[in-house]
Amino acid sequence: MDAILDAQRKGVVIGLKGVIDQPIARLDIDELLYHKPDTFNLFLLAFSELQESQNASDKMSYQQIAGNGSR
Repeated sequence: MDAILDAQRKGVVIGLKGVIDQPIARLDIDELLYHKPDTFNLFLLAFSELQESQNASDKMSYQQIAGNGSR
């Protein structure tokens, strides 16, 4: 986790692959919706919370991640 926070402070984007030693499984959104509805709902809640962020200058805000924030 320290590696991620350090990279964020520097304005560098790193993936989880560089931080953990386990394979990352990414599911299609349809897979979540139909076969893992609780996980899909959790995703929607987290995404909604991310979009509500008002601090566009925060590197982890939705605006920065989406490329809409000011630098």
